[in-house]
Amino acid sequence: MKLLLDYLARQTQHEDGVDRQEKVLVAPVRAQAAGQVEQKTILVVEDSSTTRKVITITLSRRGYRVVEASDGLEALSKISEERPDLIMLDVVLPKMDGYKILSIIKGNRELKDIPVIMLTSKDSFLNKMKGKMAGSSAYLTKPFDPEKMISAIEKHI
Repeated sequence: MKLLLDYLARQTQHEDGVDRQEKVLVAPVRAQAAGQVEQKTILVVEDSSTTRKVITITLSRRGYRVVEASDGLEALSKISEERPDLIMLDVVLPKMDGYKILSIIKGNRELKDIPVIMLTSKDSFLNKMKGKMAGSSAYLTKPFDPEKMISAIEKHI
């Protein structure tokens, strides 16, 4: 929710013609025991509970910690709470589409380096270019091959 409010505040500031300094989000620090490898966190943003569950199970079996969100506003809230290492983002979502979420992420200097993989049924060339131009790291289409998804994640995480 904080990300959305920051984004809306920036939009209002730019519309006023005044360019005020952007607020910086402080990500929570993850504690790590000596000699223990930190588990990577992936945020899965998907409105279909079935697809979200398949992705979550696939990633959990590979050792990733998975955080789930079912709509755009919940995704922004989870991003600011969790500071994931990678985001799997559907394009068609309730409340706010994936492209808008991606533009908010890439417009925030604390979050812009988080890799975002678009995962959607929209497989036209135009949609793929729109995702790439918005700053996505990869664009996978549904139905997806779990091994291709894992390969894309490992390439960008």
